[in-house]
Amino acid sequence: MAAKGEVKYRLTLDPAGFKSGAAQAKTAFTSLHGSVTKGAEQMAGKLGPVGGLLMGLGPAGLAGAAGLVAVGGAATLMVGKISDGIRAATDLGGRLIDMRDKTGMSVESLQRLGFAASQSGSSIEAVAKGVNIFQRTLVTGGKEVTEALDRIGLSQRELIEMAPEDAFVKVGEAIRGLESPTLQAATAMKLFGKSGAELLPMIKAGMAEAADEADRLGIVMSGETAEAMDLLGDKWDALGEAWDGLWRNLGAPLAQSPEVVEAVQAITDVVAGLSQMILQAGPAISDLAKSFKSLRPTSTSPPREARSAG
Repeated sequence: MAAKGEVKYRLTLDPAGFKSGAAQAKTAFTSLHGSVTKGAEQMAGKLGPVGGLLMGLGPAGLAGAAGLVAVGGAATLMVGKISDGIRAATDLGGRLIDMRDKTGMSVESLQRLGFAASQSGSSIEAVAKGVNIFQRTLVTGGKEVTEALDRIGLSQRELIEMAPEDAFVKVGEAIRGLESPTLQAATAMKLFGKSGAELLPMIKAGMAEAADEADRLGIVMSGETAEAMDLLGDKWDALGEAWDGLWRNLGAPLAQSPEVVEAVQAITDVVAGLSQMILQAGPAISDLAKSFKSLRPTSTSPPREARSAG
């Protein structure tokens, strides 16, 4: 049984578009080759033997040389990234050890509280500063400090005898329990100084919950690891100094050699010449890129024919 409303199409491809585009591409490539060759000849005349070597490479050789330069640059970038990663890790270890020594807090506690602070827009440095102020406040005491501690139901003597991190968390949780935001702010600033205002969002959010999350995420390194990183950082710094010294000692006699100075100048001239060649070949490169646009088929579709079967 024939289907009603059957539609038939005819599609033909016109190769003229391909032929035209291919011709344009050939013309553009020839122009590009001529520009590169002309630039190489001009540079060869200026650079003497070095220019002759460059001319002998030809376009393919120049492209290969450029590829080697690109690979070398990528390798240098990769080494730099690895070095940056090591430096970041060793810097963190050193900072943690320094803050541990200044506050008496464990490296692990510093990281947990630092994570809690970062979740509330503060930082581990603000925590360490607040702890130092709190420790001094507990020891010096005073009527206002006693009143602030009475307000949250804590004993000055008991807090002094506790581990620094435990005392900090205990006070923070007690401040969190105050109903009045005004009293929360006033008490925090009385016990933690100006750092109290910065630490208050962390205190209100709950430090214990954030500390547990830091452990769950696996971002808390041990004290032993931090010490190892700190030591590696010191050794890395020493290696950097020794490496710089090596290049200084090597560069001293080279800098006094006329031959080396001339060679460096020749290399500089080659790089500058390559740059000028690329600039001169710019229009030809653009024409070659544009020619690819026409490398596509064209289609013709005669009016569709429809027939209906009765």
